[in-house]
Amino acid sequence: MTSENIAVDNEKRNLVGEINDQDVQDVTQNSLTKKTKSLRKTHMSTQVFIANQEKSEFRLCFSNEILVFQVNILQNESTLLDYRNNASTPNTLKRTRLDEEFYRNVSTDAAPVTAAFNEGTSSLLHRHAYLHIAETEKENRKLKTEVSDLKLQYLTMKTELDNEKVRRVEIEQIWRSQKKILDEERWKFENERNDWEKERKKLLMDRDELAAELKKVATIAFDLELFALFSFEDLFSSINILIILSFQFLVRFSASSA
Repeated sequence: MTSENIAVDNEKRNLVGEINDQDVQDVTQNSLTKKTKSLRKTHMSTQVFIANQEKSEFRLCFSNEILVFQVNILQNESTLLDYRNNASTPNTLKRTRLDEEFYRNVSTDAAPVTAAFNEGTSSLLHRHAYLHIAETEKENRKLKTEVSDLKLQYLTMKTELDNEKVRRVEIEQIWRSQKKILDEERWKFENERNDWEKERKKLLMDRDELAAELKKVATIAFDLELFALFSFEDLFSSINILIILSFQFLVRFSASSA
């Protein structure tokens, strides 16, 4: 692993982290629960911690690479110098190879295990975040469907209520018109009853007057009969008087009947 490869890997990780953070921000812009928002904050803080740790690990690896590179240069120079001076021995070459393998192992194994663990933890957190976001979106879609159904029921019931209000107004108008007609008929009936009551009282008064007149005529007739016993002439005059009284009675009776 060279410094260029480490720099490229670091740029890729930063780019993936920025893309993941941007996706999480875009997804959580509209409507998320408090639990998802807290998870997002935890994820952001974890990403910052991982980025800082990766930077420190990159510095450590880069410094180890520089150290190994310098050691290799010195060893190569010393090996060439020993070879030119014919002072190199198999033990020296073996020690040089062992040193190179040691520093190579140090350079390759210098990347700590925590980096892989942090990468796995980061992907796990991303997976959990996406799962929670997917569940939240599913719940939001379900709630939106329920809200749409409730709105449809509300509009239907509102339309029915408006129709009932219109029907009630129509029934009230019919009731008012019928009540008006009934009141007019009742008023007419009351007036007619009052007229008939007045007419009945008038007829009763006429009956009483006629009864009084009849009684008076009967009294006069009785007197005439008594007077007829005494003189015929008086009887003739009494008959004339009786005829006159009877005529007057008939005139009054016809007038009262009309």
